[in-house]
Amino acid sequence: MKITFSKKAEKQSNKIPDRIFDHILIKIKDLANQTGSLNIRKLTSREGYRLRVGDYRVIYKSSKTELTVLSVSHRKDAYQR
Repeated sequence: MKITFSKKAEKQSNKIPDRIFDHILIKIKDLANQTGSLNIRKLTSREGYRLRVGDYRVIYKSSKTELTVLSVSHRKDAYQR
């Protein structure tokens, strides 16, 4: 499965410390490969799903061939548009 980041997600990921973002990236790859135990929920307020990685949230949408990361942010800011 192909993983792509939106421009917003790329900007947000540049602000996250490398050590933490490396852990987030591992979880995103696990999600794309459908391996591991992941904490995923469907969003009710907007389109997509939420992946919880510690204090950070990854908002994404998925199709059969592509996983698009829409947002990567701290949990206090994750659900604001």
